[in-house]
Amino acid sequence: MNYTNYLNQKRYLCLDGLRCLSILAVIWHHAGYPYWDHIYLASQGFHGVTLFFVISGFLITSLLLKEKRTKGKIDLKKFYIRRTLRIFPLYYCVLLIYILLVLVLEPDTPTGTAFLDNLKYFATYTSNVFVPFVAGDRIIFFFAWSLAAEEQFYLIWPTIERMIAPVISIPLLILIIIASILLHYTGVDSDNLYLRALDIIAIPICIGVVLAHTLANKKGYQFVSPLIARPESSLIFLIAMLTSLAIKGVPLILVYIFMALLIASCVTSPRPIVRPLLENSFARKIGQISYGMYLLHMLAYNFVAKVVTYLNIDYWLITFLATMVLTALLGLSSFHLFEQHFLKLKSNFS
Repeated sequence: MNYTNYLNQKRYLCLDGLRCLSILAVIWHHAGYPYWDHIYLASQGFHGVTLFFVISGFLITSLLLKEKRTKGKIDLKKFYIRRTLRIFPLYYCVLLIYILLVLVLEPDTPTGTAFLDNLKYFATYTSNVFVPFVAGDRIIFFFAWSLAAEEQFYLIWPTIERMIAPVISIPLLILIIIASILLHYTGVDSDNLYLRALDIIAIPICIGVVLAHTLANKKGYQFVSPLIARPESSLIFLIAMLTSLAIKGVPLILVYIFMALLIASCVTSPRPIVRPLLENSFARKIGQISYGMYLLHMLAYNFVAKVVTYLNIDYWLITFLATMVLTALLGLSSFHLFEQHFLKLKSNFS
């Protein structure tokens, strides 16, 4: 695919398939991995969130760049209205369900009390900053940390994209990525506000942003396209990503880069080899409803876990498959009965 054809794409069909892989990996992490952990790759399902991050950084930035290129500017008001219609209704609806369940089932337990104490952070998308993860602890609604990280990206990056030229913003972003990596490996524990902000930056989202700018730039596209635009490249990078996840000790930045290259190879090749995997009707539908599935998957898992315990079923595959099916059904119901009412309104602000 040449540069002009890449820019003129109306939709990246493969991204729904990649979202499908992401949400299935997340469900596996909670419903399958705890029962089947003798292979290291099986323990890496949480990186489904990482792939979500890279996709978000790439897609949102690509859309912003396209708007800037075709209309001359980015309409921040319409952008935030579209994001609000897509994200807020279901998020706060699910949060309300959690509140009711906690008040009914766990009002006086330490876990329930902690959830109610943390409610202000979940409601303001700041749980990634103020709700620390402690290994072994059960933290209700903890998965919302990733949604908080994405919401913070939506809040900050479009304004930067509109006001600062890429020749300044992208080198600065790369420096932030490097600094964040160094902070991670040096293990600096500080109350310094700037170091704390650096520590919570989602590097995979930043990698997605850099990818979007690389492909949107003609020279950048022409430089990387011989590597990524070949049909077999998508399979090579998919294998490379899985291999990097399967080997303990591989630097995470390498995992992020392979994820970005996989996305790049899928959106720049007219017929990538992995197309049957990512663009079939099942993968595209699961990818389409993946946001709802992510918000609802722990409700599904906890229900399934109680049922299999009650029935004395001790087989991990049943737990995983039942959770996956129930989550998909909840996601489909949410998308068609609830989310679409708000999604239809987005066309008024496109």
